[in-house]
Amino acid sequence: TYGCIFNRYSAQSWCSWSPTELQRKRRQELVQLREIHQYLLRNEEARALFADRRYLLRLYRSCAVGSEVVQHLVSAGRVSGPGEAIVALDKLRELGLIKHVCEEHDFQNAYLFYYCLEDEASVLETGHWPRSVSHSPEEAASLPSLAGESPMA
Repeated sequence: TYGCIFNRYSAQSWCSWSPTELQRKRRQELVQLREIHQYLLRNEEARALFADRRYLLRLYRSCAVGSEVVQHLVSAGRVSGPGEAIVALDKLRELGLIKHVCEEHDFQNAYLFYYCLEDEASVLETGHWPRSVSHSPEEAASLPSLAGESPMA
C-alpha cells in the first residue's frame, strides 16, 4: 500500500515544522498525488471506471462515478481509506486534473460524474474541458440505460 500524508497531520504540527520540512512534505504530497493520477490514467482496471455515461438527455463522454473511483483506490491499496481518497481526489481537482462534468461540485464520494485529464495541457490545447453531448429523445432512447441509478450529474 501507499503511505499517503493526507489528513495525518494536525494544523498544530504543520505550524511547528520548518519551511524546509514543509517544502519536503509538500513535495511528498505532490508525488503521491501524481502517482494516484497516473494510476487512474494508466492502470487497466482504473481506466475501466471511465466510460460514456448518460444522465437525463445528456451523454457525458469518458467519465467516472466518484464513489466508484474512491472504492477502487481503497480496494487497490492506493490509499488507506475513503477519507484519504476523497482528500487526494479533491486535491487533484484543485490542480485541474479531475473535474466534475458540470463544474458544480468538489470531489465527493457520491454518484457524481468526473472527468480525468492527462494534464492541464489537454485543456490548454483544446481551449475547453470535455463537453457533454445533447441528444434528441429518440437518440437518447437508443443509448445504453443506467436503469435504477439516479446520478446528480
